[in-house]
Amino acid sequence: MSDMYKKFGVFSGDIEGRAVTRFVGGLTEDQSAGAYAAWESFERSVDGVRGAFAFVHMQVL
Repeated sequence: MSDMYKKFGVFSGDIEGRAVTRFVGGLTEDQSAGAYAAWESFERSVDGVRGAFAFVHMQVL
């Protein structure tokens, strides 16, 4: 499991804030298949509206 921190404040425009992502993944021994899942939270503002939201993304390879 790993954490990744992203700062959106460097962008000018509609998105400003920070996101934190926690993800886990794996591959088969021969690397022919794998999967990952990530849980991400975002705080600050989108198009001037302040708040927070969370979402999940995943992929099977």
